[in-house]
Amino acid sequence: MGERFENNKHKGWLLAGGIVIGVIILFAFVNQSFLETKETTVIIQETAVEKEITGGTRIPTASERLEERYSMDREKYTVYLDAHGYNTFDSLPEIPEDFGSKNYLISTGKITDFSEITREYYLQPEFYPLFEKNGLPFYQAYDGRYIGTFGWGIYPSEQWINAKAGTEGTIEFFFKTGWGVETYQGVNYVMKSNCNWIETEAIEPVFLTPPSYQEFCTIESCGHDWARKKTVKITISEQAKIGAKCNVTLHPIKPPQEKIDEWFKEYGTDYVTASGSMVTAGMPLVIYVKVV
Repeated sequence: MGERFENNKHKGWLLAGGIVIGVIILFAFVNQSFLETKETTVIIQETAVEKEITGGTRIPTASERLEERYSMDREKYTVYLDAHGYNTFDSLPEIPEDFGSKNYLISTGKITDFSEITREYYLQPEFYPLFEKNGLPFYQAYDGRYIGTFGWGIYPSEQWINAKAGTEGTIEFFFKTGWGVETYQGVNYVMKSNCNWIETEAIEPVFLTPPSYQEFCTIESCGHDWARKKTVKITISEQAKIGAKCNVTLHPIKPPQEKIDEWFKEYGTDYVTASGSMVTAGMPLVIYVKVV
């Protein structure tokens, strides 16, 4: 099926920066990290910081401060959830010891090969940018008058690769249920490109994504993981010219009717088809390809 993108020197592929989720976009270019939302853009300048020794202490570097920001301190908000009897995080795998550093390296584009990012990492909601700001409120302010019926996310939703003519490889991304969703959603999609020298294939695009509320579902608790790693295969024609560019995009479509019938039979009114909500979101994944 081809090889996973690792580095341009050996594989003929380079996966570069572009860590994005929904409307939250994280870019990493050399010594800068960009955090962009619809409302504003904040530039975090990651410049060298002199290590001054004063009274036995050291001023942390910018990298160390950023890594700390991506670390997890779940106890500070599980007190509320535990007091109300919620089992929101109970089914999740044990948090890896290097979760903070791995999360930092991914978010800043320093890790672009996701082969070693296992479910112990991507099933943690803190793996996804701004969970504490945008996701956590759903779990701390439950309103029984409303039910989260559908929602989803792709991370990163933009990726850049350099590829040589006559080669093939794979791109990975993470698909997750949206915050506060209480239904089982049927998913299906296809990959398309805007050029004739590239072939794409979505690997296992038909699946069911389970609830993320009040519990983050896993295979062990609900039969399905609320987040999963997905793969796209990309093949570059030998006729592709150096310098040529192409966009590969993900397009949601309706799952096969037999799968919809199967899911509805099992989950009844707790089942919805996610393609309708996905269409309204525009292009949930864009891969920018350049021939080198």
